[in-house]
Amino acid sequence: MTHYNGISIIVCVHNGAKKITSTLQALAAQNIPYGMQCELLIIDNASSDNTAEIANQFWESVNAPFPIITINEPKAGKANALIKGYNNARYELMLLCDDDNWLQPNYLITACEIYSLHPQIGLLGGYGKAFFEKNTKPKWFNKWENCYVCGKHHEKNGFLKPSDFSIWGAGSVLRKSMWVFLRNSGFTFYNSTTKGKAMSEDAELSMAISFTQHRLYFDERLWFYHDLRDGRITWDNLITQQSLNGKTNAILYIYSLVIEHVNETTIYVKWFVIKKILGLLLKTGISFLKPNNKPRWIYFYNIFYELLTNINHYTKLGKESIKWIKQVNNAKPLSENDNITCFGNANKELTK
Repeated sequence: MTHYNGISIIVCVHNGAKKITSTLQALAAQNIPYGMQCELLIIDNASSDNTAEIANQFWESVNAPFPIITINEPKAGKANALIKGYNNARYELMLLCDDDNWLQPNYLITACEIYSLHPQIGLLGGYGKAFFEKNTKPKWFNKWENCYVCGKHHEKNGFLKPSDFSIWGAGSVLRKSMWVFLRNSGFTFYNSTTKGKAMSEDAELSMAISFTQHRLYFDERLWFYHDLRDGRITWDNLITQQSLNGKTNAILYIYSLVIEHVNETTIYVKWFVIKKILGLLLKTGISFLKPNNKPRWIYFYNIFYELLTNINHYTKLGKESIKWIKQVNNAKPLSENDNITCFGNANKELTK
């Protein structure tokens, strides 16, 4: 059994002065076993308020249960903040906590226990529980809660199917060695790299890790409250979010095509993309006629429009992705000289 004696908690925040203290309060209340090392990294992503100052002051007021490190990332975009956080993390296990997530008290220790039992995990995740002010939860919310990282989106604990990449970024736990391996292989984010709402960078990372032949793991014990107060959730907000999904999910779609045809030529990939788009248009066209599925309609429409109008761009992206996907498929993430030696062996046992 592999043991981990430390975990880095990464909080990426943009203008989060009004909500960061509640998140830090939950982190300060974590049950930390004796001997377990922790650090808190606040990645201030192009904020124009005093988020960093408030975070440091509050952490000091709760007697700083473990060190806090504030790091500035001036380039707006969640992915840029993630890269800065993962690169600067000290420990092998790295937990991503959004600035509106309140982790349940045993989150850290549970994550360490899961990884100790299953060191072959590529990425570990849980789920969120929506937290609204009294009588403000929209009637339609339960149907669309997954769009807000809420709701138990897997029926049971364990490894996900190879085609399932649904580990949410919020609350996810990634190994430092896996991150270094991906970066050294050429992986880079294409989603959430500019200013605006963070979209699909978590799915992109999940897919990248899956390409290494390591698997994704869900555990319902890893849950957190997702702070949705202050009127953040409206029907118009949902429509807008779905409309933004076009570009981000087009990128994910290209990834899925590339991994299936990683040894094909660029010309073939282009033709295959067009063929797939047309096929999906016919297959899902009937859903466009259902008024109750308006957000889903916008979701599909934008993906196809994005792909059809930018086919050359996504063909180039596919070609670039082929390079690093080939590398992660043909190399071992960890060598026998690493501190954690059971990663590769455990994966072999799992796939027998």
